[in-house]
Amino acid sequence: MSEEFDKDGLLWKRVGSKPIKKRKFGQKKWSLVYVNLISGSLNYYKDEEDEKPKGSIELNELALHKDDTQGSNSKKHCFSLKNDTFDFLFACEEEAELNAWVSAIEANMKKDSAPPLKKEKRKTRAQALAFKAKKNMAVKMGTSAVGKKALRANAPDEVKNLIGSIKHIVELSSKSKSKAVEIEDNIFKIGIKCYFLVEDKRITIDDLLVADKPLRQALELLSRCYDHAKFARNVNKELLGQKFGEVNKMLMEAAEKISNLVGPHLKPKNVDMVRSTIEYLGDPERLMQIFMDPAIDEDLQELISAGEHYTQFHFYSEK
Repeated sequence: MSEEFDKDGLLWKRVGSKPIKKRKFGQKKWSLVYVNLISGSLNYYKDEEDEKPKGSIELNELALHKDDTQGSNSKKHCFSLKNDTFDFLFACEEEAELNAWVSAIEANMKKDSAPPLKKEKRKTRAQALAFKAKKNMAVKMGTSAVGKKALRANAPDEVKNLIGSIKHIVELSSKSKSKAVEIEDNIFKIGIKCYFLVEDKRITIDDLLVADKPLRQALELLSRCYDHAKFARNVNKELLGQKFGEVNKMLMEAAEKISNLVGPHLKPKNVDMVRSTIEYLGDPERLMQIFMDPAIDEDLQELISAGEHYTQFHFYSEK
């Protein structure tokens, strides 16, 4: 048995269009799962921390099909594993990721199946991946279970709570779990890239504090907007719109500072990702929609509370 995976990461999964034995209603819904490939077995878990896989697929019994969108499929960058009985459909976020998975699976199709690694072995593998990412500044680190887990483990509670609240609000307001995951992944990407740049002494904590200032100002203004929207006798939507415009300017200032700071060390598409993520979060019309939606009042209050805790938390300068 191998002591390492041939490949692992997060993938979207659902059953395909063929008749499946004992199929239950609702099984065709997409779910985000942690997947690892070891020898001739593809194991998928609800979460990377789970003791046992939710399912294991023996590759030598199935055929691999790339770009198998199965008609009305809503995901891009798909591949399927199927035979007359089983039909599994997986989706990646990017074409490069799809190609990497297809190549890895093709190389393992004729290998004997292997039992899943024990949790301790998976942790050892995770540590190896983290070291490799730090050494090579791996672009994919931000979207891996390892990268997000590492950042969650080391980030202050104020930061983790704010990111979690943002993800929850995005999911409720957009009615899209995938959009919420995308925004969360992008925030983690930004954080991980900044962390490695500081570790490699390419930038400093003081540099990050300059970019952090307008972010804190935006969160403080959002808190005042919340007080007006929820407690004012007569809500002035025109005034709120103006304030949301100011919030947008502050967030875009933060985006510009972060982009200028990390830009020389990243690919252009990653710099664009920084700007597009912050631009999405600071859109004035979207903010108005969120603040005026009574169905998410309690969730919005949690976000504002997380923002207030963040603004009260201080990163210490290196000077």
